Amino acid sequence: MGDAKNHNAAASAFGWEFQVNAAMVLFVRNLPEAASVIVEGACDDIEVNLVDGKCILCQAKSYFGNDFGTGASSRFKDSLDTLKGDCELEKCVSCLYVTNDHLPFGKSKKGNLFGSDSLLRFSELAPETQAYIVESCERHDIDRNLFTGKFGVFVLSYYGSDDRTRRESVRKAIEDFLAGLDLGGITINANKLRSVWGLLLQENATHQNLKISLDKADFVWPIVVQMCTLADSDTALDNLEEDVREEVCEAYSDLIDDASQRFTLVAKVSADFDSFRKFKGVGKLREDRKSFIDEHYEDYYSDIGADAFDGEVAEALSRMVLHKILFRLVSVDKIRKAVNLAY
Repeated sequence: MGDAKNHNAAASAFGWEFQVNAAMVLFVRNLPEAASVIVEGACDDIEVNLVDGKCILCQAKSYFGNDFGTGASSRFKDSLDTLKGDCELEKCVSCLYVTNDHLPFGKSKKGNLFGSDSLLRFSELAPETQAYIVESCERHDIDRNLFTGKFGVFVLSYYGSDDRTRRESVRKAIEDFLAGLDLGGITINANKLRSVWGLLLQENATHQNLKISLDKADFVWPIVVQMCTLADSDTALDNLEEDVREEVCEAYSDLIDDASQRFTLVAKVSADFDSFRKFKGVGKLREDRKSFIDEHYEDYYSDIGADAFDGEVAEALSRMVLHKILFRLVSVDKIRKAVNLAY
């Protein structure tokens, strides 16, 4: 009895973990067109809302084992009632069956053995698999033409007791996304980013108000946070006393991570700096950055949150945040354009 309880609890925890990781991969794959993502929404396991008001709705069914195809047909049938309702919604452009089972429709349906990160539309499935889905539609009183026009299968490899092995496909998807941003020599830690995204999505999903979603700006901001991490080589820290330096370093991480305006702040600094260079700049970027910060660091106390600190700490924090934003403006703009995020 105890072993069965433990197994069910482990399977449930695994299912939740899979759902969260599948959500982040699907969001990453659709970021240019996406506006927000919801995990464990009112009806669906994963909802990707698009900027045009449409959405991608997903039923996620995980398999807690390694004998692919075992129980797969039952898991697919369990998802059909919800997917039926999804496909009938005008705003739904795609309804996906999401699983980690590489034989998502059972061992007898081997026409499509899915890879580690595969998305296939109905028209791309093997004829025998298409016939099985059409038959399933008839048995569940589903409009086959409407359903098959929107239906797709997404298989994400996610199994094993070793964390690195289990999450390898997720990490690869994130690394591919980061490579497409073309950030030059800036290194973003994909594993750290996955951890932050996972936490954000789990916090959202456990909130009592299931309509609260994680929007694109909040999803992308952790990349900027990594880009703006303090380093021992940051010269802005050189002239600070040791106790002030420690306080600034501790407070900086919280400020840059929790900046209430985030991309709005970046846009404001960028516009202000462009105006400054136009009227007061000397033409050399390094010198213009320093002059701008020297003249205007106090103007951003409230925007940055430095007004919660006193004297030397507030000044150092404001200077440091402005320095990092100005230094990374080009890269932040690349990210913003790549994911189609307006300021």
